[in-house]
Amino acid sequence: MFGGNLIEKLALAIFFLVTGLLIGALGQELYHQNSINQDQLTTDYLAIENAENLQEQSKSILFDGILAAKEKISPHDRVNEGQIHVLNDKIIIDVPNAQWSTFSNTNSMDPVIDIGANALQIVPKNESDIQLGDIISYEYKNSIIIHRVIKIGQDENGWYAITKGDNNPQPDPKKVRFESVRRVLIGIIY
Repeated sequence: MFGGNLIEKLALAIFFLVTGLLIGALGQELYHQNSINQDQLTTDYLAIENAENLQEQSKSILFDGILAAKEKISPHDRVNEGQIHVLNDKIIIDVPNAQWSTFSNTNSMDPVIDIGANALQIVPKNESDIQLGDIISYEYKNSIIIHRVIKIGQDENGWYAITKGDNNPQPDPKKVRFESVRRVLIGIIY
């Protein structure tokens, strides 16, 4: 095989040279692609590592390997730590005029509220007692609906809230007027 004439040897040498160059170029390209991916991973990791400095709450962020979801509106904090007394034989939640409620199985507020959950509610005195994110109970067609406030506004008829069950795809069909609001949820006990 290697004992042929000079032209065959030269052709074979060129073949190996070209093959080596092609393999080298391919290897270089693969290394370069891997390097870019590594740089992107490092950049992504640094962005995650510094996530607590981000001001944009609309982006999902990874904290210690756990995905933190986008910020959603939450109920207004109505019970402070000084109102909760944990004793050896009981718990006292010091909220004047609180009322107890239980729920039927409509699935509209799953997984937050489901059948068997117990709730503490208060009667709001005025519109300013209802905040975005609060869960309110209101009267609608001779029923009591318990849904979250997703919008508050004013129109020609005055104050209103738009509500939606957390597990429902669409907001409730009617504006909720203050006169229809019965209670504001302040706690859920499972």
